[in-house]
Amino acid sequence: MAEGTLQEKMPSPRGLPSGEVLLVKAGFRVRLAGSETDLLHASELRARCFGREKADQDLFDRFCFHILVEREVDGRILGVFRLRHLTSQQEMARCYTAQSYGLGPALQRLKPGSSIGELGRFCIDPDVSGADVARLAWAGLTVMVERLEIKMLIGCSSFQGNDPSLYLHAFALLQARYLAPSDWQPGAKAAEYITFIDLLSDRDQARDLDLSQALRQMPPLLRNYLTLGGCVSDHLVQDRDLGTMHVFTALDIEAIPEKRKAGFRALLR
Repeated sequence: MAEGTLQEKMPSPRGLPSGEVLLVKAGFRVRLAGSETDLLHASELRARCFGREKADQDLFDRFCFHILVEREVDGRILGVFRLRHLTSQQEMARCYTAQSYGLGPALQRLKPGSSIGELGRFCIDPDVSGADVARLAWAGLTVMVERLEIKMLIGCSSFQGNDPSLYLHAFALLQARYLAPSDWQPGAKAAEYITFIDLLSDRDQARDLDLSQALRQMPPLLRNYLTLGGCVSDHLVQDRDLGTMHVFTALDIEAIPEKRKAGFRALLR
């Protein structure tokens, strides 16, 4: 894809021009990707995080904003994520998440005219301390959500590897406390999935759940979702291509505690 066709490939709604800086804080900069080189570097970081030899790219990239967290001093990219702005039922039916999950029940919760943000490929450089980078990424996401008037975030939160037995405490916690309500629980569409109930069939959840173990097993992105009020599907999907397993995750923006919203906005000042 040539530099001259970038604007044709990357969405640029009003107020969010390609390459725009969303915030600068403590020696870091969060901005939209603005060149083919930006996209290549983002895909290379994604590949490192997913253990792939080649740059991680897929057909959904061209429909998404790509947000970079980089060091001001040298421009090194330390974190990336992509965000797709879904504004129609047709777009929602063809998004990345809809490949694995039936989204109909969740979408019925939205008011007419509301839009959804699909968050994906949230990656932090494994060679750096990720907490500050992750906070800045969420602050940048806050800017995007407010500019685009997004009412709900959806996505797939991934666990490394394809062995569910490594994360049974985490799955027990999700099953016990964080399932989406039954009336908008996403349906199963993936070829290879397993329900939490089946995974935990040999365990007494109340007796065997170790909260500290569960939190250690939980991916950071999913922990962030849950502390903000997010919820998950009742089943786990195997992604053999990326070497991960994932759960559907949804976050109603209006349900985020005001204290947490204020914390993200404080990073913007």
